[in-house]
Amino acid sequence: MNGQHDALVIDAVGKQYGDFTALAPTSLTVCRGEFVSLLGPSGSGKTTLLMMIAGLATPDCGSIWIDGTDATRLPPNRRDIGVVFQNYALFPHMSIFQNIAFPLQQRHVPGGEIRRRVEHILEVVGLSHVADRLPAALSGGQQQRIALARCLVYRPSLILMDEPLGALDKRMRDQLQDEIRRTHCELGTTIVYVTHDQHEALTMSDRICLMNHGRIEQVETPQRLYARPRSVFSACFLGESNIFKPVSIVSDHGGWRFAMAEGQAPFLAGPRADMTDPSAFLVRPENMRIGPGTGLEDNRIDVTVSDILFMGTTTRYRVEAPWGQSLLVDALSGSDMADVHVGATVGVCWNASNTVALLDNGAP
Repeated sequence: MNGQHDALVIDAVGKQYGDFTALAPTSLTVCRGEFVSLLGPSGSGKTTLLMMIAGLATPDCGSIWIDGTDATRLPPNRRDIGVVFQNYALFPHMSIFQNIAFPLQQRHVPGGEIRRRVEHILEVVGLSHVADRLPAALSGGQQQRIALARCLVYRPSLILMDEPLGALDKRMRDQLQDEIRRTHCELGTTIVYVTHDQHEALTMSDRICLMNHGRIEQVETPQRLYARPRSVFSACFLGESNIFKPVSIVSDHGGWRFAMAEGQAPFLAGPRADMTDPSAFLVRPENMRIGPGTGLEDNRIDVTVSDILFMGTTTRYRVEAPWGQSLLVDALSGSDMADVHVGATVGVCWNASNTVALLDNGAP
């Protein structure tokens, strides 16, 4: 069913609860050693899909192949997978060493090999010094690293993570994102990672599977998904966005001309090979320029500044367009913006190459 480099193949898998479609028939392939994030809002179907991969829920249709084996009806303990949840699930009465050793003991690994593997994985996650402690003596971040180590130690063909950093503060989340990414690169483990946090998905993933309403919206590398989303939902869920929903769109030499109001001069959008009939357009705030520009930009409008937000290295300007829409423009802090203040009328410009054609799937 799957190629020799596929760790996971999901083929038309779906799940229904009464009249509610938790997951429409869905297909996805994950290569060996790949880090794929299932990203989406609550109710998008990402956890349902993960639970079916883990064997904790049974699909109504389709098949699941793990490392070349049809695992659709296999119980969880026969799937050669590891699962890391948000609540750590460590045994409170066992030492850290014993917690990590437990899955090896269940698999009847010899004692000497258990010690060697546990000591090695504790070094990998940087916690050799806590081997004799109980879980209660560790911080939340340390406990999550131990939960990850317990999965890694028996070398499963696939590791599933369900929002493992959701209960941690931002500083600890950032630190553990780096730890998980480093460990993944070092060991080459295949990981499927559920999150609703776009920052986690962007910084950690080889590919992102963006989900909404029980369906896959788009599967792409983080860079391409951010720069070239296919739908309004994808554009809005991943990063700040200016969405243009025109009153008219005309094809023009492979690209498009679109107007936001009757009688208004049209804007230009660049070509997109995978789309023939767009209904909306995206321009990211960082791709707009406030002020006079270079004079070579394809699109320009006069706007009124309604708010200015200092964000450290960048400053965000909220401006009001002539057709009544608020737009966001990001500029480097410290730029010569002395004349840009709330209430000022200024120019905003951008290029057709940064104007991305989208399908409008009803997202805001």
